[in-house]
Amino acid sequence: MNSIVGYFLLDWGQIVALAAVLLWAVALAALGRLITGPGRLAEADPIYGWALISIVFTALGSLSTLSFTHIAYALLAIAAVAVALIIRQDGRFLDSGLRRLLLLSIPLLILIADMVPSQWDEFTNWLPNVRYLLEHDGFPRGIQSNDYLPHPAYPYGLPLMIYLTSRITGGLVEHAGAIFNLLFYLSFGAVIARVIHMGVTDNNRSAPTSGPLGWGYYALGGLAMTALNPTFVPKVVFTAYADAGTAVTLGLAGVLGWTLLDALEEDDKARARRLAWQFGLAATALLNLKQANFTLLAALLAGIAYAGWRDQRIRLAPLLRLLALAILLPVAVYAMWRLYVSVHIGGGEFTIRSISEWRFDLIGPTLERMGLIASKKGGYFGLMLVAVGFALRASVRVTSRWDRLALITAITFIGYNAALLYAYIATFGENDARRAASYWRYNMHLGGLAVAFGAYGLALLWRFRPASWARIPFAGIAIVLILALPVVMSGKLRFDDRPPKHHVRAVGDEMAKILKPDMRLAIIDPTHDGFNGVLLRYALNRSVKIVAWISAYTGSEPNKMRANLDQKRATHAWVHVGTPDVEAALDVKLPAGSSYLLRRDKSGWKIMRSWAYPGYAHPNDLPD
Repeated sequence: MNSIVGYFLLDWGQIVALAAVLLWAVALAALGRLITGPGRLAEADPIYGWALISIVFTALGSLSTLSFTHIAYALLAIAAVAVALIIRQDGRFLDSGLRRLLLLSIPLLILIADMVPSQWDEFTNWLPNVRYLLEHDGFPRGIQSNDYLPHPAYPYGLPLMIYLTSRITGGLVEHAGAIFNLLFYLSFGAVIARVIHMGVTDNNRSAPTSGPLGWGYYALGGLAMTALNPTFVPKVVFTAYADAGTAVTLGLAGVLGWTLLDALEEDDKARARRLAWQFGLAATALLNLKQANFTLLAALLAGIAYAGWRDQRIRLAPLLRLLALAILLPVAVYAMWRLYVSVHIGGGEFTIRSISEWRFDLIGPTLERMGLIASKKGGYFGLMLVAVGFALRASVRVTSRWDRLALITAITFIGYNAALLYAYIATFGENDARRAASYWRYNMHLGGLAVAFGAYGLALLWRFRPASWARIPFAGIAIVLILALPVVMSGKLRFDDRPPKHHVRAVGDEMAKILKPDMRLAIIDPTHDGFNGVLLRYALNRSVKIVAWISAYTGSEPNKMRANLDQKRATHAWVHVGTPDVEAALDVKLPAGSSYLLRRDKSGWKIMRSWAYPGYAHPNDLPD
């Protein structure tokens, strides 16, 4: 494991990778500025640009066979022209809020730039999909779901950004997804700074899109999305997972829908149309991240429409027309992808069972489990209960921005959680339904909206602070915290720095050079849950056929293990931990402290290579 100083020392390859990510981040901001124009929520420019990436690649990738490389460099060229035009017109390029928050987040950015992939779904889903894009220079076409590409039909919003970065560097930049997730978090953090300013001043209804704020506001916005965010989980955010992007795009769409209601209240039709267009872009990025995000968008739309209906100062018909126009683009892009999947990709998605197979008998146990999980995450669920409480009051009479935001937040929360219950019963297996699998992780998708609600509420309360607080340098404290916390908390934030994972990855990289496609490999890891096998399979990258998989869940009784290896005609085996049962099954002595590659000949199993554990006696001695 690295020292704290080591975490902040990048090698040349990491510097090049970070530079490539930042180049595309600049391109996103330029493209976002290009398609939104003046009067926009400028802090969200990178997210608007991300939406354009989704639109262009989904349209051209599904309707043509154009090389993705050609599309990528064409977009870079357009972005370069856009940068020049923006500087000529505005006298500067990047929004001042984005610049300030990016500078404040340099320690965190460097820390994340040193990371490596380490989580289960990165190796089973997101990174294999990026590999496919790089190898074929296009979306999967004419393939079925398989062991190495189990989810080819998942949307490619974040994998495309990893692909674009990797295309520049000439090799797969596996940790690019983590850096992009951080950058999108920072972009929305700058939006949250604007929301905080709205609450503190509560005077100018055009404040969300006007003028730079102080450094303290942006420090608070960055902290609100990270250290103070009740849904911030580094193992989800700083990965190639699409959950962080989902939280950001939903949160942005929620803020835009909320300010759209402001514009309608004031009968500012031009501003309302601009906000509706930006809402459509945020929704497009949202739908191109995860298959189920259409449910999130539907719940959010219901919340915005209901908030407008309950406010007597807002006419419902113009609101509904604007929302209908706003969702034309995201629905069109979503429909293109669904059509492409139905024609070119087989399997690899969640499917809804027929009504006769729905497990209505599991509603009670599932609700009980959901409640138990919620009771352990009081920060987030408590905040959402506050939103529900204010929303109940606002349902009687809407009197303020706060009421409208509470309604939007509460209805989105209730609608999405109702959809999750439905999914557990109609799509998940019995075991996953009973344990409400990933319920907390799914609720992280509402994290951006929850932060916006909480930040605005606290900002309103701030106006009633004691006079004695004026002497406390809160802005300075926020700036110090956002700069110092990545250093102080580096050990916890670097969850990827685990020697057993480094060992398995290094072993897999070596084995990929040794083994051949006609060989048949068994993965034997009887003391672990199967993750090490997932990591090894990813590292091997189809260099050998994997025919057997033994983990703590399959059991390691010697006779059954021996029969399994015989039945699968395994020619080679990788043993992570040589337990007595494994030694008995293979009839080979495997001294503790190493993992082993074995081959089978006519006389039995023989050790081919061994790799000593780096600095530990047993992989399970170190916490994950």
